[in-house]
Amino acid sequence: MTWELTENIREFARLTEKGKRDNEKYWGKIRRLAQKSHASMDEFLKKTIILSPETLQLNMRRQNLQNDSVIEIQPTFEDAPNTWLNIFDNFNQVQEHYSITLPDGGIAHVLIDDKVKNVLQEIKRMPSRRVTGERAERFLKNPYSQLGEDATTVIPPESFEKSKQQANIFSYDLTVASQYDEQGFFQLAQLQLEASTEQAETTVFLALESPNHASYLVKNYLEACQSNDRYFYWAGYEIILSPKTQQHLEQLRHDLQTLLQKSADELATQILDINAYGERVIGIGLAPVGTITKDPSGEVWIPVSRQMQLFEKIKPNITPLILDEIRTAILQSKQQQVNQVQLPYLEQAVSVADALDIEYRVDEYLRQQEEQKDSKEAENLTETIKPSILLIKNNIDNQEYITERRELLAFDFNQPKPILPKSFRVQEFTLKPHQHIGIAWLQHLYSFAPTSVTGCLLADDMGLGKTIQLLCFIGAYLEQNKSKKPILIVAPVSLLENWQAEANKFFTAQYGKILSLYGEHLKSRKLHTIPTNLEDKGIKTLLQENWRGEADIVLTTYETLRDLQFSLGREHWSIMICDEAQKIKTPNALVTQAAKAMNADFKIACTGTPVENSLVDLWCLFDFIQAGLLGSLKEFIKNYRQPIENEDNNIILQQLRDLISPQTLRRMKSEVAALPVKIEKEDCKSISISQLQRSLYEKIITEYELVADEMRNKAILAALHTMRTICAHPLQLDPKQPRSESPKLEWLLRVLAEIKTKQEKVIIFTEFRNIQLFLQRMIQEYFGLDIFTINGDTASSGHSSATRQKLIDTFQNSFGF
Repeated sequence: MTWELTENIREFARLTEKGKRDNEKYWGKIRRLAQKSHASMDEFLKKTIILSPETLQLNMRRQNLQNDSVIEIQPTFEDAPNTWLNIFDNFNQVQEHYSITLPDGGIAHVLIDDKVKNVLQEIKRMPSRRVTGERAERFLKNPYSQLGEDATTVIPPESFEKSKQQANIFSYDLTVASQYDEQGFFQLAQLQLEASTEQAETTVFLALESPNHASYLVKNYLEACQSNDRYFYWAGYEIILSPKTQQHLEQLRHDLQTLLQKSADELATQILDINAYGERVIGIGLAPVGTITKDPSGEVWIPVSRQMQLFEKIKPNITPLILDEIRTAILQSKQQQVNQVQLPYLEQAVSVADALDIEYRVDEYLRQQEEQKDSKEAENLTETIKPSILLIKNNIDNQEYITERRELLAFDFNQPKPILPKSFRVQEFTLKPHQHIGIAWLQHLYSFAPTSVTGCLLADDMGLGKTIQLLCFIGAYLEQNKSKKPILIVAPVSLLENWQAEANKFFTAQYGKILSLYGEHLKSRKLHTIPTNLEDKGIKTLLQENWRGEADIVLTTYETLRDLQFSLGREHWSIMICDEAQKIKTPNALVTQAAKAMNADFKIACTGTPVENSLVDLWCLFDFIQAGLLGSLKEFIKNYRQPIENEDNNIILQQLRDLISPQTLRRMKSEVAALPVKIEKEDCKSISISQLQRSLYEKIITEYELVADEMRNKAILAALHTMRTICAHPLQLDPKQPRSESPKLEWLLRVLAEIKTKQEKVIIFTEFRNIQLFLQRMIQEYFGLDIFTINGDTASSGHSSATRQKLIDTFQNSFGF
């Protein structure tokens, strides 16, 4: 040691250039070696302590909080001053040099080299130098993965193991003492941890408070087995995978599997029990093939071209040989330079152009036939289970489900007496007279539910406050019924935040508790593992048990209603509201059938447009709110739709109005609100399409005609959608064309210019997102306005500045064009 001291003094003396850091580094080495050699030192060297640690010792302190381990890391080093850790914590970043005053008046200079600094910086990033839960377990298992590659030299493994022992962090054997219920199924357990070293003086006891808690222990154990690890961590304790430990954990695993199977069987029994659903539900199975009710007007949705008519004559006889005959006939006509071609199975010759078109159609037909053959073979090899739905009495062909309606449901519109909820902020807001009438009307009908009436159609014009009327109706119900059943509100996701916002705005905290069952809120309530016997039946999505908690009102989307109908259908709802009820106006749509399968005492269809396409829309809404009132769909078409739509039979129309009027409330703005007269521009309804639109339109017709017969039902929807897009705006398909090729766009920009001169606000509705973005760009270009769009991609909730409701509020609070 004395020789090493002498060599360091000589080495220091030989340095030609000595900086401050070099001096401090050698002073530190010389002082440390002098102390170990018991050499005399002058006063400067005695009181000037230079520490330049090359290694660190990680002292640790462990705590257990709610079954999670918390490890506090205390980095130190040889001869570290007592106040080192406090000084280290005082800086946000690791310093290269620390000066620490000592109790005797001396100064300790701590020099941090790069490798030590990197490790300390990783520790500094940990909140309060702590790691928690799984991260704590990973740290105890392998600290180097969290402290960086320099830690392998700065923290020797033997030093880390010593730190663990000093912190009473030992390896343990584990035994499980399980408790079972009367039927022999696992309930809870106590864990006994026995240290595998004599230095541990006590045995540790931990509780597994539930089967779910125990499943996490088994999960950690299985992950360790799969990784071939010798140990794993639980609640901060290192569990050795000894034969004894594995025996106990395998038994626990078996107990949980037995319990899981029992729970799965019970859940399957509950889900498959038809009696748990509403009386309209008749079974569980695949969605029936949709019944298409023919349009009685006789109109054809997609016109048939001349070439298609010719192709249809050849089609029954198409084979590869027929295709060869067609090609040979075309070739001969070209060689003979004649413009007429005689094709097989056609009575008259056709032009060469038509013949080439027919050749293409025949070739495409044969290709599709071959593809379908290959596709069917592939489907047989990879057959998947199709999703099941709740099957209902659909009232399509026959009247299978009828709800009784009382003959006398008369309501006095002149003297409405609504009961407003006490939670309504009556000192801040005043309801309009027509809203008082609406609330009283809803309460009047509900007083007969469910025995004499089962629902209603609230069809007020947009802007008359349908939401506030319904919220008041709900609030009064919740206050008047102590043993209240829950309420289900279904709406497009774009409106759900508005429901929540209006409840918060117009009512006090005493209003019912609202649960948002969509988006991120939905994820936490889904059942993560579906029992195999339910998956095999096509039931793949369910909610957890007691998912509703204490919520009085559930807000959800139509898509969630469709996907989670087996969970929502087992609830007995007092009131079910379908906002924007045009979503359920297609009889065979899955979302329509899911809505009709719900078990609710009183159903409200809320829409400002009860009839959009045909009177079938109205039938479907009433089949939801008062099944059987309008008969089966087949009867309705015969008795009402055909006479009214085809024959303009006003007598039958009045009969229909009289039949539905007790359960229909429709007020227009012009009737009840002191608003300016509604201005309708009729010229937009008769805009002629451009040549580009016409050519694109004809192209879609040709492509549709080439689709195989078996695929026509699916293809027609896609074709119609594309046609509507072309009519709305063709430039999305060909944006390089001049603006004159989009007559609707020219009309819109002209009208916007007129509105701008009046400094009025504008809302533009379009159901096509690509056109939304196009219009946003065009309006920016022409008017310099930075406008926003609202659609399904717009955040429905959260702290973002661009949620739907915040964007709407910004628009409402702004002034001018």
